[in-house]
Amino acid sequence: MGHRLLARSLWPLGLALQTSVVVVAGWSYPDLVGRAMGLTTVGFLLALLGLEQALPYRQEWSIRGDREIWRDIGHSVLYTSLGGNLAQIVFLYGFASARSPVAVAGGLGIWPVNSPLVAQLLMVMLLGDLLEYWYHRLTHTAPWLWRLHAIHHTPIRLNAIKGPRHHVFYFLGRGLIVWAPLVVIGAPPRLVFWQFVAEVLVGTLAHANIAFRIPAFVHRIFVTPDFHRIHHSIDANQGNSNYSTVFPIWDMIFGTHTDPMLVEARETGIDQHPILRRFLSELLSPFTFHRLVLNRRGFDK
Repeated sequence: MGHRLLARSLWPLGLALQTSVVVVAGWSYPDLVGRAMGLTTVGFLLALLGLEQALPYRQEWSIRGDREIWRDIGHSVLYTSLGGNLAQIVFLYGFASARSPVAVAGGLGIWPVNSPLVAQLLMVMLLGDLLEYWYHRLTHTAPWLWRLHAIHHTPIRLNAIKGPRHHVFYFLGRGLIVWAPLVVIGAPPRLVFWQFVAEVLVGTLAHANIAFRIPAFVHRIFVTPDFHRIHHSIDANQGNSNYSTVFPIWDMIFGTHTDPMLVEARETGIDQHPILRRFLSELLSPFTFHRLVLNRRGFDK
């Protein structure tokens, strides 16, 4: 009974707790929202890793014995610190302040700058999530973008520490494809960053190796662990679906939705991936990917 109650309450309580902390911090100190989110996320990740031991979705996905954990942490630090800060400097502050007719005119003048702050935040999150959907989908369909995204999908275990495991340059793609269009139409840069905040709040839980019990209707409102695990499936038919990061409605609209109530991902990873499981090899993989693929094909022969 206790485990069942815990499984039912963990996902909504976790999402509500982390969201409330970040929102209060961001509302009180708007300039510190990034730092508040970073500290909150680290604490939340540690809590999730502990809960994964108590209520695991898959025992074999535990961080215990996971030889990739230090590489996971290394990529996460580079991605969130170097990649994230560089993307903000270039695409939020630098791009927005560039001396151009668009910047001087306050973007294209489309953004409802006089609307209530809450309405603008919701619009940033919704429109930003639509752009993030297409960025994410492109990273699976455009070979030159897949090179940036592949290391996020190579792990054969899926747990909380895998969420921020991205290539450092992946953040720059987000700046170009997601943030820049929002700035161009006039969204204030200080609000645009909340697109990433929403993604982290939902994504941290989406990668957790916890046996949540989530009502069926929730899977159609928010991206849940059951929904997102399908996207990490080693089965290409399943993996090339469920691209949404916050709201699954985009997959439903654009025909890439796989219902987590009907399908379960049994294995994760990339079938015969060519990237060597070493930190430097993974870091250099966007530049060496073509050669690695050719080497892999030669090895298989």
